[in-house]
Amino acid sequence: MRISTRPPAAPTRVTCCLTCKWRHWHELAALDDPDLTVLDDARSHHNYRSGQHLFRRGSACLGLHAVSTGVIGIRKNDARGNSVLVRLAFPGEMVGYRTFFSGGTYTGEAQALMASSVCFFEAGAVRDVLARNSLFSRKFLDRMARDLQASEQHYLEQASLPVRARVANLLLKFKDQCGVADARGQLTLSLPVSRQDIGEMLGIRPETIARAIHQLQQDGVANFGGRTVQVPDLDKLLDEVESHS
Repeated sequence: MRISTRPPAAPTRVTCCLTCKWRHWHELAALDDPDLTVLDDARSHHNYRSGQHLFRRGSACLGLHAVSTGVIGIRKNDARGNSVLVRLAFPGEMVGYRTFFSGGTYTGEAQALMASSVCFFEAGAVRDVLARNSLFSRKFLDRMARDLQASEQHYLEQASLPVRARVANLLLKFKDQCGVADARGQLTLSLPVSRQDIGEMLGIRPETIARAIHQLQQDGVANFGGRTVQVPDLDKLLDEVESHS
């Protein structure tokens, strides 16, 4: 049975696409005002609590999702049927576009990892704009190419970087979205993922993650307390990654 992917009821209306601060961050940057207005007319804005799904595996793709705030996790099932976190989507990123272009149903699921707001664009309007705007289409091709490069880089890091450097690199990726620096320069991260999720993303066993975290704490690079991470010196965290690049 197909599960509807239409976002939850009672959407809220926010600022239009023409004035959105993310307009120039993703594929919508290719559109002029008239085409952008077409999409804006077919857009709805939705707020998700942590744990709520944008769509589930096996559901039909009814359009595109654009992240406005928060963090969205993309999960897929492994060979044993376990749900595994494989990718994160941050504000300014589109979600579900591969299934939109390939057709069929979603092979994974998208879930809010923290309170998030997401815009949903109905498929018909997106296709209309794609049909008359070749630059818009090329933007999605560019995105697919970047995603492929990122995937190749991820596998390279898994093969070449020590475990603690991989953990440090992931913390750096969370810095802009989930980090707050105080007057002394100490960075506090509120992670939207569990240690199990970190292990899944990095291809590391739980006991190996635990050892890496212990080593980072012993060396004063990062202090972990649940999902809160204190980074006393950002340069030391950067050195963890750059020393192995």
